[in-house]
Amino acid sequence: MTIPRLPLWLLLQYLLFASSPTLAGVGFQEMEIPDPSRGTMQILIWYPSTGEPRLQKLAAYEQRIAQSGRIDGGPLPLVVISHGTGGSAHGHWPMRALSSLP
Repeated sequence: MTIPRLPLWLLLQYLLFASSPTLAGVGFQEMEIPDPSRGTMQILIWYPSTGEPRLQKLAAYEQRIAQSGRIDGGPLPLVVISHGTGGSAHGHWPMRALSSLP
């Protein structure tokens, strides 16, 4: 028996966002780094933060983040995700949830 993906995906979204007010603060920074083939490459960084999160617009999305908030803890693991050639890096809202885990 296979589980339909859409209902599972919707359940995951609900579980991640229903508990949003109780999640730890999430800091966010957007920057550019040198890329020899294109000049610069945009990177987005989500991390645990002691900053006060606020609902902010990131491109076409909204996330509850602490813009440039102070880092909470350390050393921290690194998770790298590439959105590929389509879409937007701003759409990786699960990174906010991962960054808020204790």
